Amino acid sequence: MKRMMKKLLVLGIVSAVCVGCGNRKKESVSFSQPYNISFVLAIANNNPVLDTGIEELAQLPETGGTTYSCILADSTPSVICDGTIPDFSDRGYSPDMLERIQASVVADIIGQLENAAPDSDEVDIAAATSLAVRKIRSAQVEGRENFLVYYGSAISTSGLIDMTSVPLCDLDVETSAAELAKAMNVDMTGIRVVLYCCSDVAGEQDPLSENEKKIEEEFYTSWLKNMGAEEVIFMENVPPQGAYSFPYQVSVMKTEGTQSALMPKVVAFEEIEGTDVDEVLEEVFAEGEKILSFDDKSVAFLPDSTELAEPDAAMESLSYVISYMEEHPEFILMICGTTTSVGEQESCIAFSEKRAQAIRSLLIENAGIDESRMITLGCGWSSCLYVNDRGEDGSLNENAPRNRSVKLVNYDSRIASEIIQSLDVQ
Repeated sequence: MKRMMKKLLVLGIVSAVCVGCGNRKKESVSFSQPYNISFVLAIANNNPVLDTGIEELAQLPETGGTTYSCILADSTPSVICDGTIPDFSDRGYSPDMLERIQASVVADIIGQLENAAPDSDEVDIAAATSLAVRKIRSAQVEGRENFLVYYGSAISTSGLIDMTSVPLCDLDVETSAAELAKAMNVDMTGIRVVLYCCSDVAGEQDPLSENEKKIEEEFYTSWLKNMGAEEVIFMENVPPQGAYSFPYQVSVMKTEGTQSALMPKVVAFEEIEGTDVDEVLEEVFAEGEKILSFDDKSVAFLPDSTELAEPDAAMESLSYVISYMEEHPEFILMICGTTTSVGEQESCIAFSEKRAQAIRSLLIENAGIDESRMITLGCGWSSCLYVNDRGEDGSLNENAPRNRSVKLVNYDSRIASEIIQSLDVQ
């Protein structure tokens, strides 16, 4: 995908301080005198479809002499339409006729917006902002108010704001906003800013977490005010109306992701011994809606080790699984290692991966299971399989043994996909 300008966003720890937070409103800005206004529109994939009923567009023809411009914020920003609203107030039109004329003016503008399409990939908010401010300044009249309206998710994927390179979850807000304002050298003094649908993503872009939404608002508020914006308002009253789908594909930004609070059903092997184990395994593996768990006694490892304590005993515990795999030659097993929350996240993932690999090696060497039929996954304490194992005093509680275990699941199941996804978003 295109990268048009040097990337300036700074990778770092997200600032915990809200720098010049913007306002949140549910009512649009109202106008009574001629003004200058520019729209920056993300008419591109992964963005919500423009609601042409927003007041800033709908009431344009009501104030003669107002200048407007609409900027397409793709990676080669361009002017969709611009002009000056004719003043019909002194032409002696009846109220009905005046209303019809004004409606035709706004219909013409909206028609051009609805027919607009990107001619390049990606979204470049910084370059579109520069163009929009130039349009405002070119039509500036002393004493008139100036407005800049953004419509879109505000996720920029190219140019000076490349959130595919430095996503919101990794963003140093204060440093990035200050450096970006300095690099752009755009004067927004006296310009009031309104943002619609900020953080409202669509298409292939994953939803933003509440933390990422907060960071995005902080970033735009800080950046725009660093350039002199008089006010920054985030509108909340326009629900997204579908998503764009153009041939030009827009890259997606990595997100923190949203992990489900729902826990998959785990069936402990120790609880089904002595019952019809084969029937239970059919339910667990064939339906793919449950997970089979072996605690640290059924499949034991040496203390703080990835070496099995008693391989023969582990084989006995796993014998039912071996039989199931022999009877179902198309079945692929995912072996998940998990740990308690004692230890660093990455080291626990690596440690649990090695334990899962030890089980896989045991089944290959002692049971003759084809290695291509087994997938290992180290989860540590970083997936949806983890249950809180800390008491109020910080010590391990009664849930620790549940985390110190090996879990088996049908690799082709929905549950397996959820486990993998939950690990990816940590």
